[in-house]
Amino acid sequence: NAVKNIALSVQKGKLDIKHSSNEKQDILDNTQNFTRIIENMVRSYPSQWVWMHKRWETVPEKTEK
Repeated sequence: NAVKNIALSVQKGKLDIKHSSNEKQDILDNTQNFTRIIENMVRSYPSQWVWMHKRWETVPEKTEK
């Protein structure tokens, strides 16, 4: 299992990766946690953020207000 071999350090300390008997849930939880950390950093320092590739394959439809 490749997930068990990953270690990640972030600016505010070491980030622990969840490991349990439910690998699918662990992947979901870890991804949500990583995304939340990135989101918080971008919100704190928006001028330091740039994204270089197309991450999402679809774009939500625009809704009128």
